[in-house]
Amino acid sequence: MSNEPTSEVSDHRAHLASRLSYGYLTVAVVLVATYIVVLHEAPWLWIAYWAVGLALTALSPWRPAFGVAAYAFTFYGTPRYSDLFVTLAQSGLLHWQVALAATGTAIWLFRSGRTPRFGSPILLAAIALFVWGGIAAALASAGSVPSVAGVRHSSLFLVHALVLLIVASEAMQQRTAPLVWTVLLCAGLAVRITWQGLDGIFLEGDLGPTVLMVVPFIVLLARTEASPLLRVSMWSLAIAGVASAALTYNRATAVAFCAMALVFLWRYRRAVWVLLSGLSVLVVMSAWFATSPYAERFRNALAELGGTATGSVTERFQLWRVGFSIVSTHPFFGVGPGRYAGEVGDVTENLRGMAAHNTFVQIAAETGLPALVLFVALFALVMISAQKASRAEHRLSAESTGGAIQTSLVVYIVAGLFVSRHDMAMAYILAGWSAALATV
Repeated sequence: MSNEPTSEVSDHRAHLASRLSYGYLTVAVVLVATYIVVLHEAPWLWIAYWAVGLALTALSPWRPAFGVAAYAFTFYGTPRYSDLFVTLAQSGLLHWQVALAATGTAIWLFRSGRTPRFGSPILLAAIALFVWGGIAAALASAGSVPSVAGVRHSSLFLVHALVLLIVASEAMQQRTAPLVWTVLLCAGLAVRITWQGLDGIFLEGDLGPTVLMVVPFIVLLARTEASPLLRVSMWSLAIAGVASAALTYNRATAVAFCAMALVFLWRYRRAVWVLLSGLSVLVVMSAWFATSPYAERFRNALAELGGTATGSVTERFQLWRVGFSIVSTHPFFGVGPGRYAGEVGDVTENLRGMAAHNTFVQIAAETGLPALVLFVALFALVMISAQKASRAEHRLSAESTGGAIQTSLVVYIVAGLFVSRHDMAMAYILAGWSAALATV
């Protein structure tokens, strides 16, 4: 008799969850249909692509990892520096994807009887970081320098990042999460690279690091999946991903690749055949590097460092000096999110509208030194949590999800020394994923 009330509660929960799920699905279908109409002036391929991304998000009440991965599919599969991305951002579709991912995950939690874990140190650090950024934005809103970040680097993407971090801390606990994440991102990036072509990806600073951040998860699946066909496919994708990143001829991407390669060599130091294969790839790439546009670009960089030439390296030093100056005069709350580009133009007109080209300088200048400390603390906690998860899996850390998260974030951090990616939602999703591993 004592079990009857519990059984009734469970039945009621299941019934209510079912109704919520189908209500949610109805809303998602209406949204997909609406956006097909709203975006009718865009190329048909991209209307279909974005509709697929929105539809995939609608799977989150049943498979919550799809909510997070579908956002990444839509966002990173769309060429960032094109009118297509502006169309996507202005349409509001990304906002709906975040809302659907959060709502779908909440329904999944309710159905499974789970309680959200907001006490994770990673979540607390992330919330503190974004609260501080919100205060900086509020204080700056009354200032004379408006935000000039533009739609491609809207501060709303930081809101997306926080929400998706929280969602990922619950949604990415599922065993299939690495497969869902990797397949959707690979599909999206393949569409993007094919659309842009070699000329379109040349010198792009966004694509190269993004592709490299996915490579550790491709390698994870290539090493752990039971299906031989899937493993061969993943190794092929890993090679294609590295080649695509290399063909951007972006120096930040090259440095990030070297950092990723060193991490892989260290992790696989006991796996002889993997180590030898990796070293062989590095030898081949070094030979190619010497005859590629990279060689000339790095020679130019060395000339700039030697003071015999000027160019993008000199420009970066100017941007960083302005950033340091801003920090010295606004150490606590900075000048406000999105306002660095306007401030730098007041100092050097030819740099107006440019980002700091350094994640850490950008954060400190726009939201203050406390925000920078919180940012560093957040990703330090993520690295520690991922390392603990790797050890708990009792496998070589390169073959664990935690190891893949660590390697991916090494790429993010190293690339962030040369490009501003403080608003990159993918990095915060990985932070939430690391928190999810800590609760498994």
